[in-house]
Amino acid sequence: MNIHDFSKGKPSRPYVNPAWQLLFKSLGTRKEDEHDFKVYLDRVNDEQSKKWLLESMIEVNGNKSWIEALRRVVPMITIDKVRQYALSLPESKEVEHWGKPSFRINNKIFAIIQEDGITLTIKTIGEDRMIFTTMDSKTYRIPDSFTNLNYMHVNLNHVDPEELKGLILKAWRSLAPKRLVKQYGDL
Repeated sequence: MNIHDFSKGKPSRPYVNPAWQLLFKSLGTRKEDEHDFKVYLDRVNDEQSKKWLLESMIEVNGNKSWIEALRRVVPMITIDKVRQYALSLPESKEVEHWGKPSFRINNKIFAIIQEDGITLTIKTIGEDRMIFTTMDSKTYRIPDSFTNLNYMHVNLNHVDPEELKGLILKAWRSLAPKRLVKQYGDL
């Protein structure tokens, strides 16, 4: 969103974009602002506006409970971003796996996008799975059907983008041939 999106309405009767209003209100929230935020969440269908508000509130350290509420409705990391990053890794391919997109290296799966569009199943190594799922159970969890396999679910609405990139890279490295890992060691 840019400065031209600051106002809405007709030129004869402009008003300040609700997302901009809420960004400022999130810096010093009053009791009556809670109502405005709830109305915005319930009535505004503009996903770009909500995404902009979420990113902006994170950047300025806005109201934490509002950030959490927005994270529940706005995916911070889109499926397209996951796909773009996974396929940027050398020799990775996207292959359908039981009707879902999976990302592979050497025909071994390192990530699967689940049907809900907000869950990524990812290969883990060693004790990483236990550490992540214990550290943040809202973002990471062990799939019921994978208790004996080193995979975990990652909630794309809650995970930090840089942390996810690191996890995808680690998953890729765990399955990639040693020559590739060595050749692209500084990814």
